[in-house]
Amino acid sequence: MKDDKEFLDSLLQDYFAECDEHLLSIKKNLIALEDYLDKEVINEEIINELFRSFHTIKGLSAMVGILQAEKLSHQLESYLKLLRTGKKSFKEEDLLLLRDGVKLLEEVILCKKENKEIPDIEEALSKLKVLTTHDETPKEFKEEVEKKKEERVYKIVFYPSQELSEKGINVEFLRKNLQEKTKLLKAIPQVDKDKKIYFEFLFSCDDESNLEFLKELNIQYYPEEEKGRLEEKVKSVPTTLSPTTFIRVDLSKLDELMRIVGELVITKSRLQEDFKEIESVVSPIMQSRLSETIRLLDKNLRNLRESLMKVRLVPIGEAFERMQFVIRDLIRESKKKINLHILGKETELDKYIVERLIDPLLHLVRNAVSHGIEEEKDRLEKGKDPYGNIYLRAYTSGDNVIIEVEDDGKGIDRDKIADKALELGMIRGRDELNSDEKVLEIICSPDFSTRDSADRESGRGVGMSVVKNTIQELGGNLYLSSEKDKGTRFILKLPLTLAILDSVLVEVGKERYAIPQSYIKEIIEVKNEDIVRFKGIKMIPYRAKSIPVLFISEIFNLPTEKKEKYHLLIVTKENQDIGIGVDKVISVKEAVVRPITDPIILKNPAIMGGTDFGDGKVVLILNIDGLLKGRSEKSVLHH
Repeated sequence: MKDDKEFLDSLLQDYFAECDEHLLSIKKNLIALEDYLDKEVINEEIINELFRSFHTIKGLSAMVGILQAEKLSHQLESYLKLLRTGKKSFKEEDLLLLRDGVKLLEEVILCKKENKEIPDIEEALSKLKVLTTHDETPKEFKEEVEKKKEERVYKIVFYPSQELSEKGINVEFLRKNLQEKTKLLKAIPQVDKDKKIYFEFLFSCDDESNLEFLKELNIQYYPEEEKGRLEEKVKSVPTTLSPTTFIRVDLSKLDELMRIVGELVITKSRLQEDFKEIESVVSPIMQSRLSETIRLLDKNLRNLRESLMKVRLVPIGEAFERMQFVIRDLIRESKKKINLHILGKETELDKYIVERLIDPLLHLVRNAVSHGIEEEKDRLEKGKDPYGNIYLRAYTSGDNVIIEVEDDGKGIDRDKIADKALELGMIRGRDELNSDEKVLEIICSPDFSTRDSADRESGRGVGMSVVKNTIQELGGNLYLSSEKDKGTRFILKLPLTLAILDSVLVEVGKERYAIPQSYIKEIIEVKNEDIVRFKGIKMIPYRAKSIPVLFISEIFNLPTEKKEKYHLLIVTKENQDIGIGVDKVISVKEAVVRPITDPIILKNPAIMGGTDFGDGKVVLILNIDGLLKGRSEKSVLHH
């Protein structure tokens, strides 16, 4: 039945989302556990958190029928149980097996999510079982076993319904409560003779007072042996419920909400344009009323947009934490000594952007390990600390988020880059490689690599090309700063969101463009006679100094008439003020960002998307950082 399929699909999506959270927690705790290798006492809180995560994944996997994930989780959980009771010591080989087990568990869940063939787990299970073998059984462990013998096993048959769900009672509610108050053994979806889905919960409990919450909710439970009564449908009417303040929402639903808000913004723009046309023929009283209605609509739409954006924002630490687990493996394989420093992990960014950033960050971290940080002996010869350092930083700048991936390694070898670029015909002479920007352009070219073969740390040569393309697709820019034997820093500048932004609508010749307001420091008007040339650069006096001016008409080769006055948008680049010249500033408007599909326009770093302000005409949204790149930027910043 369609409803049943939708229910199971929804259940699987919840499963993947929760497993993702627990796997992230597991990785963090495994890293924390490294400090207790070969120690007599291990932080009990870390063990308990790991145990809870594996136990939850085991129960959830059983519920949705992913037996491989259930078995792996059970085996990992069993080892932690022994570690917690003091039956096992904690050795480095144990940690490596735990890590391999977690990676395989993650792979199993990912394969299920992507409908791929699930890998064989038997070899891994055999290795993990070695962890749980021990000849001696401590007294406390024996007592625990004896106690379990006294526990009684019970069952619940639960039929989900819309009515119960509205009252807060669903499969997840029951599972969590049973997990907290009992030992949950199984939670299995079943289909009855009427093709209705129900769930069997099997749990053990040695203290029936822990089951009071079931009685309060009028949910019946039976000893396992009373199987005859289990075919009854359970009618559950709660009396009291503890409200929760958190819900899990699929990102696609938020995308749809943002799309609707975007359409409302465009509709509001159309209403404003229509009002201008009838303004002269309606009474002053009606003009005032309509103006106030439009003003209130604008205010409420802005509040709605900002509230929805806050829902979409998540800490960048979600992506940074994933890097910690990856870098541990890379360090182990490279035999290098490296410390990872994470700064600003609380910085918030759109969830969609964070998800898209995982692969670019992974490429940059791998490059830092493989190409950046030197071997210990090389660092010592240079008078450096034997431990290299990799820094992941994030901070906000206006409506943008800046992410930095930096290492204190050997820096980029420009001679090596030049050799390869000359070989590939990408440059005609070494002198062309005279800036970090040109180096970045070369190393981000498709198929460029200074290595003859790919390795585990650095990946393939197309890695940096993937990084640059992804950042540009997200409306951002990538920058590079590198110094020989000092290190390399990649800077990612990204918008907080891709959906709706405040923009300044400008006119250049017969064209109109939207420029994100967050880029603009100030808007001024200048006379044509105030613009002077200095060494081929147009300059104007500005606040007791002179600043360079770039005209959009000249950058895009647009035909435009010479005017007596121009508007300049003052922006800051590398701590230098620059004027962006336009014929006229029209207004400040909310721009609903539409993706560009034209392959030629898509490659232009000066364009971040398109928008529609209600009149049906497409207006390009300009990326100021991209606009200033190339020869214009070079001549302006280095005159």
